[in-house]
Amino acid sequence: MVQITPDTTAALPQEADDQLGIPVIPQIVSFGEESYFEGHNIDIATFMKRLQSSPELPKASAPLPEFFIEEFERL
Repeated sequence: MVQITPDTTAALPQEADDQLGIPVIPQIVSFGEESYFEGHNIDIATFMKRLQSSPELPKASAPLPEFFIEEFERL
């Protein structure tokens, strides 16, 4: 069995994720000291509003390795 396990930078359509059962690992998006898991506790609309109002640009970090390990163990 082959399973695709991308992170959110793959920008796959949500419909494809849902239809094909693709688990997507969230990258970390930070505005200053506040960090969010993309697609989990910050959606694109909230991100865009925050981007427009933030005095500084956000930073992105790779997903936590633990997220991949957890998903691989589940599979």
